[in-house]
Amino acid sequence: MPGIERLEVSKAPKRVIRHASPTKYPLPSPSPSPPPMAPTRNLYTTITTIHVGPPKSNTTFHAHTPLLTASSSFFAAALSPTSAFLEATTNIISLPEVCPSTFRFWLQWLYTRNLAHEDVDWDPPAAAPALAPPPSTTTAAPPPKRPIAFFPLIRLYKVAAFLGCEALLNDLVDEIARVSTAHNAAPGPHDTYELWGEECAVGGVRELVLDLFVGLKTEKLVREAADEWDEGFLRALVLKERERGRGVVRGVPVVRAWEDRVVRCQAYHVHAEGERCVGVLAVGG
Repeated sequence: MPGIERLEVSKAPKRVIRHASPTKYPLPSPSPSPPPMAPTRNLYTTITTIHVGPPKSNTTFHAHTPLLTASSSFFAAALSPTSAFLEATTNIISLPEVCPSTFRFWLQWLYTRNLAHEDVDWDPPAAAPALAPPPSTTTAAPPPKRPIAFFPLIRLYKVAAFLGCEALLNDLVDEIARVSTAHNAAPGPHDTYELWGEECAVGGVRELVLDLFVGLKTEKLVREAADEWDEGFLRALVLKERERGRGVVRGVPVVRAWEDRVVRCQAYHVHAEGERCVGVLAVGG
């Protein structure tokens, strides 16, 4: 059209955005895979047969061989692949001098690390509540309290010493001390015959029992039935009584040594030279 000039619209140049190329780093070489390990469950495929008790009336038990050898120096020596004993080939062992019920208790500890026993630490069963209790002006007498029996623990201690089971020996010392403190009780006459009536490696628990009698002030109990106790125990108790109030270990009277974890480990536990319980420091440490 006349009078109107046509404007030429110039296009703006396109802006090109250039991104910096990413820095290339060398990729780490893959770490070698660890060598495959045998699953732990494969360790428990070998079974050992154990005949416990007199030959004509024994009881047969079965247990996993690696567990037996890891917990007992006796079984480790008898069942080692490099052993010259016949038992290492047959995986059959006889223990005619061990009581089957005590060995069953030992197996309980072996598999569960539990020392619960119905004759040692028990609670009487609660009576079932009646739906409609008859009115009564009298209070029913509580059921008679059954005495605490230390016999299963002490007999198990002797078997643990025979089988070379150090961990169980120390667990039994702790359990006897716990039961004694909880019930204010001490072993009975029959227990002293088990510990002093024959020569066996029971030094740690012997010392514990003597300290229990001295610390719990059981003079009257012993005096009233003097002919029922083992003579060796009575002689040792007299010597221990003379030490009453004189000996002190790490600031704790010897007569109450079982109540202190550190002193209990040093006085009664069985350890290889230079070793001690976990968390217990050596004297001066």
